[in-house]
Amino acid sequence: MNGEELYDRLSKSLVECSLRSSRKFFLPDVIDDEITTKNVKVAALSRFQRIFQKEFDDKIVQQSKKVFAILVMIEKPDAIKALLAEELNDSHLPLATGSDNILVSANGKAFLSFQLWKSKSRDEFLEKQWWVQAPVLKTSGQHIVLDPKCAMPITDCKSVHFQPDCIVHQGVLHTSRHQALTTTGTDTKVAIKEFLRGSVPFRKEIKILDRILNIHHPHLIQHICSFVAGDGHYVVFPWAGGGNLREYWEKQDHADRTADLFVWHLQQLLGDADALRALHEINCRHGDLKPENILHFDDKNNFVIADVGVSSIHMNATMGRSVPTASKATTPSYEAPDVVTGIDSPRSRLYDIWSLGCIFLEFLVWFLFDHNSIDVFSGSRLPPNTPKQFASWSYFYYKQEKGEVIVHPVVSEVIAALRSDPRCEGDTALGAVLDLISEALLRIEVKERHAADQVVVKLRTIYERAKSEPSYCFNAVEVLPIKPIWLQSPKKPVVHQAKPRDSMITEESLVQLNDGV
Repeated sequence: MNGEELYDRLSKSLVECSLRSSRKFFLPDVIDDEITTKNVKVAALSRFQRIFQKEFDDKIVQQSKKVFAILVMIEKPDAIKALLAEELNDSHLPLATGSDNILVSANGKAFLSFQLWKSKSRDEFLEKQWWVQAPVLKTSGQHIVLDPKCAMPITDCKSVHFQPDCIVHQGVLHTSRHQALTTTGTDTKVAIKEFLRGSVPFRKEIKILDRILNIHHPHLIQHICSFVAGDGHYVVFPWAGGGNLREYWEKQDHADRTADLFVWHLQQLLGDADALRALHEINCRHGDLKPENILHFDDKNNFVIADVGVSSIHMNATMGRSVPTASKATTPSYEAPDVVTGIDSPRSRLYDIWSLGCIFLEFLVWFLFDHNSIDVFSGSRLPPNTPKQFASWSYFYYKQEKGEVIVHPVVSEVIAALRSDPRCEGDTALGAVLDLISEALLRIEVKERHAADQVVVKLRTIYERAKSEPSYCFNAVEVLPIKPIWLQSPKKPVVHQAKPRDSMITEESLVQLNDGV
């Protein structure tokens, strides 16, 4: 292999990170595979018609592979001898411009031979040295501060989700760049969360993620790493190939509603409730639990609680607090009534329990009927002719004209209808979960809600019995019951179903509710 062949092979091995202006980099195994004693010697022979002394060959391979790769890419491999004489090696990279056209390392060591180079060659070295600087991630949760000119070790990026405060990209993290990955030989698909509002929300999320990393709960998201590059802030997570819980329900809509399916879902709900318990034990509240923030990792067939960006950490390990909270849930549908009943009051971890109850109830609606019923149920909690921009305001609670806050009448009607469903009647797991929702989760008074550990105990009891007694899951029926009216698609799509008598929600009350929030 001559110098040109080595140049061509290295050029073809460059990969590109499309985040942050498409920066290029080499994977570390490329440098190891290409910069060998044989290739160094042959590349030098073709250019200078001489053989390096063996000590130089060994020195390059042992200490200066990256330096030599840069020199090949700027077509100056002959410069390696002078640089080795000055003891330049890979540990000195990256170099910067010092005085009198001298390049210096971060610790101030100067390399005088660069004075003899043309300005163009020096600039090329400074530019292309970043191709060999993409970091290797050695531990999970590693935080890396990158020079803005350095690439993140992620390729094939595309933006998949946009929010006012962040963009989520899908990309590929090469396993050779992550020594802590358990999967070997396979590149890892990842989600990269890019923060758009500076370092404050980024630092807050990292603080929470670092604490979650120490929990190591299978139903809590574990971040792979985080990056800061200039004014860019990023967190990298495993990619959830199965989408989120709502997407899963939609994709599995036609699955047979068997005891096995119910028991598996019950196991996942138990796992997520236990993840919430673990989160609360470190005095952290999630604050935005919803199906979209529960991800399905199909490789492990697990539902994992994610998006802890609005979470709050409380240093006092109390269930109720004396200082008003500054954070708010970002999704109105799953907001607890606490935001209305106690605008100036502290928000406790029991806020999450209400959101958990909403998700559990939607699961029962899906399991007993279908995904469309969840959508109709959501629309039934809105006033007639609600504008589309307020579609997410389908609260599970309702603020009456005199200010009293109650469980939304439609929610109460649906719970009552499910209780009378022949599949839930009597001693069944479906009925037990429904009782747990109404008696311990969807309670207006915060003090009436169960703590997460209590929810786990009750849910585990239901799960263990359902697992050992399939007939306990639900009653078999020959003909499926008719959907409750609140779950039936309206015949006239432009008008929502009427609300129960004495419980009509007006557009004015919607505005009042918004004012309360």
